[in-house]
Formats: sequence, structure tokens, C-alpha cells
Amino acid sequence: MKKYVKKARMMILGLAIFFTGIVSPEADAFAAALDTAVKSHSFHQYAWPGNTDTTMDAIVYYTPHGNSASREYCLYSFSKFSNPTSSNRKVATVSVKKEDKVWVLKVLLKKTGTTTISYRDTGVKSSFLLTVKNYPSPVASLKIGSASLTSKFKNSCQISGKKLSGKIQAKGKNGWKLASAWKFKISSLTSNENTEQIHLNLKKKITVEKGYRLCLQFQKGEQEVIIRYDAK
Repeated sequence: MKKYVKKARMMILGLAIFFTGIVSPEADAFAAALDTAVKSHSFHQYAWPGNTDTTMDAIVYYTPHGNSASREYCLYSFSKFSNPTSSNRKVATVSVKKEDKVWVLKVLLKKTGTTTISYRDTGVKSSFLLTVKNYPSPVASLKIGSASLTSKFKNSCQISGKKLSGKIQAKGKNGWKLASAWKFKISSLTSNENTEQIHLNLKKKITVEKGYRLCLQFQKGEQEVIIRYDAK
């Protein structure tokens, strides 16, 4: 795990997809960012293909009715991405852009299915098989303090709203259970500042300040789904 965390700091497997609640190891904030997302595990339930120097297939969950972030799967790196292609543009398209000091490989999910995402990382060819599935909402009910979030996570694994404060009251459905929670500063995803992942006690009051992302990890057997809340 330490190896993944170290690499993730240079290469945020992105996160994306949030609609993608990727079921994968989102063990670090960067990884979580990569978040933007879930690997059932091949990559995650947040499916992240992993570091670009390691080929890993990804399984992501797609929410067609969610916000734009819930339809994206991203990889982040401080090295240059180029020549992005998708073998099946009906399932997903891919583009590259630079945000602040970070290069972002952004995959836009369009429908369920499979496609091979290819690109170059500092000139080196790399690719991974992306499998897009419908997002299985793990939430039966969710409340943080006085804020009810149940309906908002019905069709999307990533949402945004005001600052949150209070205890987490969560019930999973169809065998899903809330396993852990953490938060981190959103701006750290596209800068080289150190990302501090703050783990939260599920039994105590929490606060999600403006500019922070809250990640809630639900588990069912070996599967994981991570849902995210951005405090604006």
C-alpha cells in the first residue's frame, strides 16, 4: 500500500469517474481523487488504472443522469500526457489538458460497455481496458447533521453542496455497508502541494469545510464504492 501511496502522489489516478464510483483502492487522497471514482476491482470501484507505468484494467460505474464530474474518469500526473485515443468512442472519449501544474487524462463516459484507452506518458506508450457499468447506488439513507443526502446520491456518486457539520448517519442497501470516511483539500489534486488525507471517525461529529472533498467508502464483500461530496 505504501508503494501505491508514493506513486499516487506523482500520478493521481484519477478520479474520476464519478459517476464512477469506482471500486478500487482509493487509499490515498490522490488515489481517491482519482477520484474520480471505482474498481470492482480490477482497478477499482473507483476503477483506477493505477500508475501510468503499470498497466491495469479499470471498471468504473457510470451515472448518466449525474453531474459532469460523475461522467468522468481521470488520471493525473506531473509528467506530460499526449496522443489520447479511445477504441470505442460510443462508450467513452478521451482528451488531455493541463490544469495548473498537473496533466490530466480525462475520459468522458457515454454509455456502458468496454473500450481501450491509449495515450503516451512522457512519450512512453500506455493503455488500459476500461469497462463502464451502471452505477449501483449503495445508499439506502444518508444524513450528515441536518443535511439529508439520500436522494442526491441516487443517480450519482459525486455531488457538491454547502459546508457540512454533524454526525454521519448512513444505511446501505442490498448488502452495502459504510466502511470508512475521509476528507482532503480539493485544490491539492491539481497542484504539487502535499495532500493530507484526514480520516474521520464514523461515530463522532465531522465537519467538511468549504474547499474540501468528503469520501465515503461503502463495501459489499470484496467490492467497494466510493461516493464523494465537494463542499463549495
